[in-house]
Order: sequence, then C-alpha cells, then structure tokens
Amino acid sequence: MYFAERWIPMKAIINHFLTIKPMQKKAHWYQQIGWMIIIWSLSVLSLAIIASLFKLLMYSAGMRTH
Repeated sequence: MYFAERWIPMKAIINHFLTIKPMQKKAHWYQQIGWMIIIWSLSVLSLAIIASLFKLLMYSAGMRTH
C-alpha cells in the first residue's frame, strides 16, 4: 500500500513531462543571437567584476606588482 500511495504523485509528474505539447512558435534567428550576445556580455562583465575584486583584495593584502 505504501508503494501505491507514493506512486500516484510520481505518475502525475511522469505524465506531465511525457505528454505531447503543441509546438511553440520558434524565435527568430536575430532574437536568438541577441540573447546569446546579452548572456555573453553579462558573463564577461561579471568576470571582470570578480577579477577586480580579487585584485583589490590582493592589493589591500600587500601584494603589489611594483
């Protein structure tokens, strides 16, 4: 009985992911490229911020280049 009680929610989850859904309208190529550029730019910006923070921490700890 315990297995049957636990199977019902699992069956609902499995059915949700296995049902055939209607095709969604595909985005235009320029929208996809735009999202790629935005994501890439934000990742480069975040890496620059993190690198600057590390540089600031190293500088404040006395690790100077000259």
